[in-house]
Amino acid sequence: MIQKSVMPIHFEDRSGVEFERLCYAYLLNTEAWTSLEWIGQSGSDGGRDIVGTRESGELLVVQCANHKSLRFKKVTSDLDKILKSGTTPERFILISGGKISADMRSKIKKYVDSKGISETEVWSGAEFEERLRRDQPLLIKRFVEGVTFPEVEDEIEAWSRPKSDTEILEQMSACFERPAFTTPLYAEVSFPDFKKAITDTIEALSTGVWRLRDGTIIRRISPRSELKDPAKRAALGEIIDGLVELRYAYTTLETSGKVKTSQPQGDQFSMVCFDREALHVLEQLRFEVIQRFESLKRSRQPSSKSEEPIRTKLPLGLHAAEKCRNGRALWNKAFVGVLSFEFLLPEDIDDQAEEVAVHLQTSFQEWLDIYQDVSPTDHLECRRTWTKYIKELENLGYEVYGTRVAGKLTGGPSGRDSAWPHGIVKISGIGS
Repeated sequence: MIQKSVMPIHFEDRSGVEFERLCYAYLLNTEAWTSLEWIGQSGSDGGRDIVGTRESGELLVVQCANHKSLRFKKVTSDLDKILKSGTTPERFILISGGKISADMRSKIKKYVDSKGISETEVWSGAEFEERLRRDQPLLIKRFVEGVTFPEVEDEIEAWSRPKSDTEILEQMSACFERPAFTTPLYAEVSFPDFKKAITDTIEALSTGVWRLRDGTIIRRISPRSELKDPAKRAALGEIIDGLVELRYAYTTLETSGKVKTSQPQGDQFSMVCFDREALHVLEQLRFEVIQRFESLKRSRQPSSKSEEPIRTKLPLGLHAAEKCRNGRALWNKAFVGVLSFEFLLPEDIDDQAEEVAVHLQTSFQEWLDIYQDVSPTDHLECRRTWTKYIKELENLGYEVYGTRVAGKLTGGPSGRDSAWPHGIVKISGIGS
């Protein structure tokens, strides 16, 4: 097996001005600011390389030091210049391009504290690198590849934003790397916060404003409207709708008493107790949202404007079947309300894919026989099973399409003399 190594970034290979630009671009894209100025570019900065005011009103001063060996005298001298100018920030951040010993870190914090500054952060080069990798991987990629940094602040903001749909979706994926989407629901300690996190994710994808669960704005990302591919914009719109459905389901379950919260104790968040059905409903809805976003991230990017995006419809005689990437889509397109159905397989389907298709067909028939008599929780379990088989077929190079057509039987679901819907599921090789 080939092993990949992540090599450290050599900040010292860039000039002090370039390092300041990188720090400015990072801060600009990871927090919400009322103002953020790169003072250091003028040369006479009075010890202040970057000065910003957060939306909370907090004043922050950043000192950038791209030195292999950081000198304590340089730090204190620059800080004294800041205070002499009449500026006393609430927060002071030192960003270094090199190593910082524990003794140096302690001395810097002690000195800053003695000057009446409330909070101090000291980032070594390694710590700054990890922040870049976590929060702005695209920015660090451009820095390492030697792309020339713009000189003007406004141009830096535009330059540091994602350029392609792939980059935008990669940036958005961080919204789903939070406890609301990764913590098992039975272990979630605060479902009121869970609900707020869902609302904040909807806001982040829709508007680009990304908040913590306590409402604090932590950064701005590219919103849905900046996706260039209309198909991707539409798919992300459906994902946002899924989040709205998840939030609505939680609210409904809470109103019905199936989600119960205890009174908060001190600073601890309230705990939650579920009944079994409520747990399955929320877990499945959340699972579907995550799966649909992962599927969107994996979809290929058209190489030119003339190239068609991924095909979503497949002719079936006079009808068009739509691609079903998960059990929910298959449920909506081919299952709900049908009295009969048929499966269409390609003649050259391989044995492994045919076995999976048979499992899907069997499951389809079993649920058709009983779905009127089971609970919504069982419907969700059905959709989970179908999603598993659909993903297996996709991994084997096949796609699942579904549609409903007018059946031959009369006395349809309304009781009037109308035809019952007839479901069709067709499995096709990808690209065929």
